[in-house]
Formats: sequence, C-alpha cells, structure tokens
Amino acid sequence: MAVEVIMPRQGQSVESCLILEWKKSEGERVEEQEILCAVETDKASFDIEAPADGVLLKTLYNEGSDSAVAESILSYRKRLQKAPESSGQRNISLNDLLMAL
Repeated sequence: MAVEVIMPRQGQSVESCLILEWKKSEGERVEEQEILCAVETDKASFDIEAPADGVLLKTLYNEGSDSAVAESILSYRKRLQKAPESSGQRNISLNDLLMAL
C-alpha cells in the first residue's frame, strides 16, 4: 500500500515551503529517518525524513516548487516484513506481490 508523506507545518504563520532538493529518486530504497528532501520557508531550512523503511514511488513536486503545508509531497511503499521461517507460511517475493495487485 502506498503511503503519502505530507509537508509538515513549520510555525503558525507558514503556509507553504519550497522544495530545494530531492535527496532520493523515484524507485530508490529509503531507510527510516533517512533524508528524503531539503525544504525551506521564508525563515528556515530543514530536512524531511522517511517515517519508515520502503521504496520511494513518486515525487509530487519538482525541485524549486512550492508545496502547501499539509499537502502530500511524495508517496512510498513501506518495506514488507518477512514472515518467520518457522511459521509455515510461504515467502513471496516483492515482485510477485506487486504483480498480484
């Protein structure tokens, strides 16, 4: 399932943020807390981190674009957990799972 990452609010008066640079590309794996992009407001610059391990599916804004606060800026797919070997469940590759969707 795709998960959306939203532009966080950085102060009460901030309505939008400028995306300075994407640190990850579409299709690239990301680790939890890894920096996804650098953004700035009229007063500060900050990084947006990945909330979980996964794969970046789609960036919704280009570098240099403004994004409204609380708007989705990218989507990614969380990395699936492997079932324990002793569970008797069959391991399925991510490719097989995606093809089944």
